Amino acid sequence: MNFRKHLRLSPEIYRQNRFFFVTSVSRMRQPLFVGENRMIARRTLNALPDRFPGWSVDTSEIMPNHIHLILECAEERSRFGLGDVIGTLKSLIYRELRHRSGIKETIWQRNYYERVIRDEFELYAVREYIRRNPDKERFDWNDVVRSYSESEAGTSPAATIDAP
Repeated sequence: MNFRKHLRLSPEIYRQNRFFFVTSVSRMRQPLFVGENRMIARRTLNALPDRFPGWSVDTSEIMPNHIHLILECAEERSRFGLGDVIGTLKSLIYRELRHRSGIKETIWQRNYYERVIRDEFELYAVREYIRRNPDKERFDWNDVVRSYSESEAGTSPAATIDAP
């Protein structure tokens, strides 16, 4: 019998007012999100707040074989959890790609990476990581720390990043 290890925190954590960093990867890292498929994924991602009141997309980047995003749950106790939002996102992108290009097999890896963002510094660092992801071979975490340290006193580092 095959038992899968549960990797998630308590379900209530994913329904509370906080930010979440999520990465979802295409099956076998296939470069599916290019050209028209990338635009389909972007439209679907941008429509999530209409489907899930209280949830918003803070930052996102669609790469050829994965999607990075920061989601914010602005409600104290949302009736939707993070799993609901991500499951719907993956399902809607799959359905639209299947309809437009005839894809029949699954396009996603079964799971996704998620992390609860714990403070403003981490939110800033994750935004920078996502923003710089297309150039990640040149990315250096020390640059993020340095730019945070050099920001003006009293200025929120989160406020210095323009969200897409």
